Amino acid sequence: MLISPEKTILTGMTQADVREGQREVLSSAYGFGILFHNFRGKLETEADLAPELEARSWKKGKLSYLRIQLNENTHSRLEHYAREFGELGYDAFYGMNNRPRFGEGSGCSAFAVSFLEIAGLFTKNLESFWLRNFLVPDALIGGPGIGKGRRVFFPGLIRAGKWANVAETHEVGSLFDPDLMHQWVEKMRLESRGNPDSLYRTEEWNAAQGVSFDATTIPTPDEPLFHF
Repeated sequence: MLISPEKTILTGMTQADVREGQREVLSSAYGFGILFHNFRGKLETEADLAPELEARSWKKGKLSYLRIQLNENTHSRLEHYAREFGELGYDAFYGMNNRPRFGEGSGCSAFAVSFLEIAGLFTKNLESFWLRNFLVPDALIGGPGIGKGRRVFFPGLIRAGKWANVAETHEVGSLFDPDLMHQWVEKMRLESRGNPDSLYRTEEWNAAQGVSFDATTIPTPDEPLFHF
């Protein structure tokens, strides 16, 4: 969410048809290949998100957040990025492995992280907290592409019930995990209490708990918005 006196941009990435994944797993037997599937995507709008956020904000434990104060130049840069992402049609693709700044579309959390990158605020420290890696057994990956046309039916997937170990043939999956992000907010809230040197300050919105960070003195990056 970008907020200025003139404009609020509330957006996110999601899949265009929630039934798409159900068909691939249950009928087409993609198995864990669904994790690498490129869904049809779309940008969410304020009308989509505002009622859900408001409702969640009143339920304790259902919403946490990071709020960042930006200088005018960085704010304008993020507005430009949000606008171009949609205008260039990158929102048409939704998937775990999609890299937003490479024109590949995005997953939901990766889209949020891309704004921090654009603002020059995404650090290795944040990556170490938020990024989850896992090893997906080749034998459980079905569907086209890396699934090589295998069919992995849902009951077999449930029975297997585990990730691969490093000795097995596997594909590496990774995502910025919302659960880890939530845990990070809780950790920052705990560490910042009574610590005047902390970069973060605790705050609340209704029943939702968050942390805020003043980034107004951090220089605005001048690198390209997208990598081609």
